[in-house]
Amino acid sequence: MENLKSKINKLLSERPIPVEQIVEALSFASIKGDKTDLFVLKKLAELHDVFDQYLAIPALVLLPAWGLDGIEIVIKQAFKGPHKSAALSLLACLSKGKIPTSQDVLFLNPEYEKFIKYNISESIATTVTQKIRSYFLESLDDPFDKSSLIWSISTLGILPESNENRTNYFNFYVDLLIDSHFLLNETKISEFETLLNSSPEKEEVLQKYLTDNSIFIDPFIIELRSKHELGDDFITDYVLRRINNEYILIEIENSTDTIFTKDGQLSADLSKAISQVRDFQAWISDNIAYAQKKLPGIRRPSGLVIIGRNINLSEIEVKRLDEENYSRRGHIKIVTYDDLLNQAKVVHQNMISKPIVLKSRDQKTI
Repeated sequence: MENLKSKINKLLSERPIPVEQIVEALSFASIKGDKTDLFVLKKLAELHDVFDQYLAIPALVLLPAWGLDGIEIVIKQAFKGPHKSAALSLLACLSKGKIPTSQDVLFLNPEYEKFIKYNISESIATTVTQKIRSYFLESLDDPFDKSSLIWSISTLGILPESNENRTNYFNFYVDLLIDSHFLLNETKISEFETLLNSSPEKEEVLQKYLTDNSIFIDPFIIELRSKHELGDDFITDYVLRRINNEYILIEIENSTDTIFTKDGQLSADLSKAISQVRDFQAWISDNIAYAQKKLPGIRRPSGLVIIGRNINLSEIEVKRLDEENYSRRGHIKIVTYDDLLNQAKVVHQNMISKPIVLKSRDQKTI
């Protein structure tokens, strides 16, 4: 039986070249998914002479039919090969779980859309996005790769604005490069401070803001579950997972709530919040197998209570709160909204300026 390589070479020798027959043969090969045919697709996708728009682009678009093996080739071509704009558009399309069309991929002939017959699962779409992010992180560490990356993305930005799909894909890459979930600037900080100074009557107002701007809770967050249910027993305000896979159970009170009573005892609001977090922790411990189905890897989560403001505390109360946190050894930590605000200011400062590095000679006293 004639293999794909022989068949394509034979068709390429004909005059005029039967482009549609070649694309149809590639499509048939993509349905089979034989890895020995992947090399043929790769070579055709790299063509950059007269067949750019006719053979290379359909071959490129069919590569994902081979799963992650084909997608890896598309990723490499998107940043270091020919047809960067088409490859970038294709990847952005795949990340949304969408089968590409001529409206998505530059120079894809509409007549060839009928040959694109693979499916993109949700897991594949997620993996595509993760692989793009991973490539970004690697590229930004190398001056040449960083320059190539920025140039590749910019090519999408100069495509005709009449095509809404491709413009959206340009924005998709900009959002990946500068993750809006971790956007922290002076405007955001001022916005949060203004919200606190308005003394909102309901804690739900603060919770909505923190949900939309989770970097204020923790700059190392990778997952935030709002109103997460612990079986039929409890509902948390938040369950947070950090980059080290540490889980934190969070209870939110209002910024206007008091932390201490007049005689220096913990307020009723704070005591209730601490008790709730303890209940959450105990439930996780008693139902660990069930909990890990929803929260993979959770074992002994720490707790966090967000309540009140530092500006309402006396100097003695600030020390009292510090001692309270020390005595709990991080098992349940109590922070104020001002603590979150000040933490954000420090994180922002580190984003705009390099940290101070003192060498041994700088630290010597005269």
